Amino acid sequence: MTDAPAPRPLEQADVTRLDLTTATGTWLVLSASQTVYRLDLDRWLLRREPGPDSTRGPFDDEWVPLVRIEVLDDDRTVVEATEVHVGRRHLYLTDPLGLTGDYRWWIQRLATRICPADEPGDHRASPR
Repeated sequence: MTDAPAPRPLEQADVTRLDLTTATGTWLVLSASQTVYRLDLDRWLLRREPGPDSTRGPFDDEWVPLVRIEVLDDDRTVVEATEVHVGRRHLYLTDPLGLTGDYRWWIQRLATRICPADEPGDHRASPR
């Protein structure tokens, strides 16, 4: 397993904290791995895009309904999050089949960068 590339310097549009109660649009959450998590906060969807050396799972590279986001409060405890923070690990709870209660989850490695997608509504945008 190779080390993830060092995060690039923050750009003007980057944020260190994303308020889930007020933010809109599509955001990229990058982590200490090569996996990118895309959040569509207008439609409350998640798209997990694993890097070449990342673990793959069902529903990767697909938009799935996001139930909630939690943050690891310490190594053993998670609490429901109202913000996504650089420097924290987040758990994304999804319902990929929609309204079935067949929930799936991913725990992201330490978030290193939060930035908007290149174009509003462009879910194919790449990290800058």
